[in-house]
Amino acid sequence: MFLLGQFVSGYILWRLLVASLLWVGLHLLIRFHPRGIEHVGVVLIFLGFAWWITDPLQPLPFGLTLFLLG
Repeated sequence: MFLLGQFVSGYILWRLLVASLLWVGLHLLIRFHPRGIEHVGVVLIFLGFAWWITDPLQPLPFGLTLFLLG
């Protein structure tokens, strides 16, 4: 485990941390909030739109798909 930093950059580890916290947060929101699924839909729309705006030529299933899922 101590060699992980030699094989994976800090940037990738940071992105993985943010993605995992977002994943857990969205699932907790769905589980414990009465209208959680609606809020998660809005979050997915926002993330998909923001992702698509920053790089509109990226291949699917990233920004545009998240936007449509929301």
